[in-house]
Amino acid sequence: MNVVNLPRWFFVAVSFCSLIAPASARAADCGVEKWTERTSTISPWLRDAAFGGGRFVAAGDQGLMLISSDGGTTWQRRWHDAAVYFARVSFANGQFFATGRKYGTTPFDWEGLLWSSADGLNWQPRYTETNTVVLGVAHGAGRYVAVAVNAPLSASTRALTSLDGVQWTAATIPGNGWLYDIAAGNDVFVAVGGNRIMRSTDGANWQPSAPPGASSLQSVVFFNGQFIAVGDGGQILSSPSGEVWTARVSGTMSFLAAVAAGAGIVVAGGNDGVILSSLDGVSWTQRYVPGLNVRGLAFGADVFAAAGRYGTVYQSGGVSTCSGPRLSIRPGSPPQIDLFGNVGASYNIEFSDALGAPEGWQFLQQLPPLPAGPYTFSDPNSSPTGNRFYRAVLIP
Repeated sequence: MNVVNLPRWFFVAVSFCSLIAPASARAADCGVEKWTERTSTISPWLRDAAFGGGRFVAAGDQGLMLISSDGGTTWQRRWHDAAVYFARVSFANGQFFATGRKYGTTPFDWEGLLWSSADGLNWQPRYTETNTVVLGVAHGAGRYVAVAVNAPLSASTRALTSLDGVQWTAATIPGNGWLYDIAAGNDVFVAVGGNRIMRSTDGANWQPSAPPGASSLQSVVFFNGQFIAVGDGGQILSSPSGEVWTARVSGTMSFLAAVAAGAGIVVAGGNDGVILSSLDGVSWTQRYVPGLNVRGLAFGADVFAAAGRYGTVYQSGGVSTCSGPRLSIRPGSPPQIDLFGNVGASYNIEFSDALGAPEGWQFLQQLPPLPAGPYTFSDPNSSPTGNRFYRAVLIP
């Protein structure tokens, strides 16, 4: 079989390498070419979105939550106390978490909040502290970790850790300045905010990392073996371990507020209707969606949901309907690899331990006809180089 002549293929690197996407494969992110507005009534801003247990949850100002149980097509409002301002909502290790602050009787009187929910509908308060804003929850290395900022005076930061999502313990994060988001991957936690990047392996002890150049970072996600952070001025940074960061070309100077990943695609969005997507976190495609100002992104039910200005939510097209295979890695031992491709099509999986090596691509396994969702496989063999690249080749 002459691999060069096969019509569709794509490859990805495991371990600490970035996903690599040839220009000919970038059309595979066609699901994010189309966005449809799903809510239109003037409302408080939404600040974040998450997906879990078959349900989207978006949350924002004045106690506003929107819930969708049909894949982001229809949304129902659920109002909490109007003094509550949600900053983040996330789904981590089987639980939803909503974080932010609750205002008191004066503008500079508030207390931080951290709520949890098994279903996104019924919420329980788990932690509060005066003059504090809680911003984001991630799960990794067997624990939950949230970041919090003592404001408005010192902007000192701390981490909140928990083994069960119910009982939380505070630990100091060195330095001052806001941290707006947190992500976990490869048993590492990374928190970002402004020109700060903090890294921890246990959620209690933190070390700073230096971003390249001036930064105003807003959000971070773990995607295909690397952390990806986005921020003001169209800034996009990537790092495999959270220690050394590389600036990527986004093609925009717009404020980027959110980043999310799923189905082998990472999507970033912010002001001015700008939506960016990438199959590898390195090369980015820009598109414009009139009226869209993003503050939160989430992937689930084969679509991305973008939440933001005036309570609006936009829904992307279905990702699995796109032609061409896409590979996505979930770290583990061995790592789990998800293949998204044409339903009913069959693919050969091939690997290489060094791109351009004389032995070229080697056969790993043939996959059965693909179902509607991703097909998951693993490679139990280790690579002598510490890196391994995979590609999916469509069988005619």
